[in-house]
Amino acid sequence: MQLSARGLTLIEMVIVVAIVGILATIAYPSYQSYLAKSARAQGKHCLVEVQQRMEKFFVRNHRYATSMGALGYDVDEKDQLQCSDISDGSPTGRSYSMAISTPSSTGCTNAICYELIASPTGSQAADGALSLVVKRTTATPDGRPDVQRYRTQGSDKTSW
Repeated sequence: MQLSARGLTLIEMVIVVAIVGILATIAYPSYQSYLAKSARAQGKHCLVEVQQRMEKFFVRNHRYATSMGALGYDVDEKDQLQCSDISDGSPTGRSYSMAISTPSSTGCTNAICYELIASPTGSQAADGALSLVVKRTTATPDGRPDVQRYRTQGSDKTSW
């Protein structure tokens, strides 16, 4: 009676490790891309949420707010708001820092225009800033203010 030993040989283990390594090499960049897109979507959500507060402020005060603090947010010493402060948080360390400014190229005042800028922070820093510009000087055919949404990456501006 012969006993046969069952188990994995060293060659079989090396092949399994090589296959897992190849799969991880292919999957990791896709996973990182997914995380960046997810954080970007969160940044867009935060911009829209701040835009809604700006419009509510406009209805009550007949002008736009000049700071995040005026909108009721707790802000840092630079009057900036972290996106994770107004959403459910970002476990990936990817987030955006929000700020309000007057669009410099249009000559608008805060009474009729504003620009919300979401600057990427943390591991999202390689991504471009998100901007949302609202102008009451130019309206859509149905009377709503003109809203422009774009992402700046280097010198390129692309719509989001």
